Amino acid sequence: MSGPGRYQPHPPRASGAAALAGSHPPGHGRSVPAGDAPPPAARLARELLLAVVGLAVAEVTFAVLVGAGVVPNGSMTAGALRTMAAAAVYALLARALPEAVPAAGEPPASARRAAAAAALAGAAALAGSYGLGLVLEAAGLAPREQAAVLELVERLRATGGPLDHLAFVTATCVLAPVAEEWLFRGLLFRRLRAAGALPWAYALSSLLFAAIHQNPSGFVIYTWLGLCFAWPVAHTGRFAPAVAAHATNNAVVVALLYAGVALTAQ
Repeated sequence: MSGPGRYQPHPPRASGAAALAGSHPPGHGRSVPAGDAPPPAARLARELLLAVVGLAVAEVTFAVLVGAGVVPNGSMTAGALRTMAAAAVYALLARALPEAVPAAGEPPASARRAAAAAALAGAAALAGSYGLGLVLEAAGLAPREQAAVLELVERLRATGGPLDHLAFVTATCVLAPVAEEWLFRGLLFRRLRAAGALPWAYALSSLLFAAIHQNPSGFVIYTWLGLCFAWPVAHTGRFAPAVAAHATNNAVVVALLYAGVALTAQ
């Protein structure tokens, strides 16, 4: 979710994309001497291609499952599982490729520093998305929540049972953060950073994260969120702070949606 702003409903469908976490997720491949590594431009293109292929494979697979009636269409849980599948494909493909640099790096930060980074990133995500929402609204470009998310929340508030509410909150505040952070920060960001392309790691992981939500009116805010969630990974060497910051952002947005406040995206 993109954070608290002053937003209106938006017609495009939600992709609900998402995937999975851990302090050091898999998918880092084999190390090779630096001289044998692909040139920077080729490495950027390769990593972006791996991420896109993972998303495409997951999208086609889940489209088949939805068509067969195995997976319900529009489910937030299904969206999170789809992104997890995309990350798994990316990780499997990456394992077959040599790395530009060894996977080992600086030791991760302490748990206390990681918690502080997560709190700071979560606060920046919420404050920044709200501020950007105000600026965009003033410019006549007010971001709007994805229609599918709004419709689902309205339906839950009207007729949902306890298990329905639990499934929605779990999908948006646990599964989606874990899934999306595995794909965009745990794999794409970390692998580009390991190749020595930190600015590109921030840019590409954030822009692709924004793009998969399929909400043009919220693109700037999603990009901001991607940058916020990447920062604790870069500064702590840990994956969990990004998940915590993302989960915090989504939890605040879900609470506001349940309270009937009009917001943006997932």
